Amino acid sequence: MSDIVVITPPDILYNNVFKVLLVNPSPEIKNDMQDLLTDYPVDMNIYIYDHVPPEEEPAWLIQVAEQADLIVVNIPNCFGETKQLVTYLLGKNKTFYLTMHDGIPYNMLCRNEITSIKEISNHLLRGYNEQTSEA
Repeated sequence: MSDIVVITPPDILYNNVFKVLLVNPSPEIKNDMQDLLTDYPVDMNIYIYDHVPPEEEPAWLIQVAEQADLIVVNIPNCFGETKQLVTYLLGKNKTFYLTMHDGIPYNMLCRNEITSIKEISNHLLRGYNEQTSEA
């Protein structure tokens, strides 16, 4: 049985488990992630940055992005300060993103475009393999 901890701003856990950051996930992304996690018996921290008021916690988002093993950004749901941080997040090779192809060539910054959260399953498996090899 795995321990999956869901964390939101301003909290941060400092432990040695696989960390996933979801930025403004839609209900569908949350449900798909839940379905994916049933297949992986791995301890995991799931950080969710979901429509936090603009005056709150952009520093939290940056700090968690630095610690995360995997970042998923739902670009169509990003507004305000979060939208301004999208290019920073896309500059990381551990970032995957969903977009509605709004004319902005995000693929020039990051080649990890996905159409469904299910496409990151092999990266979750990598986290599982790393944890079991350390045990």
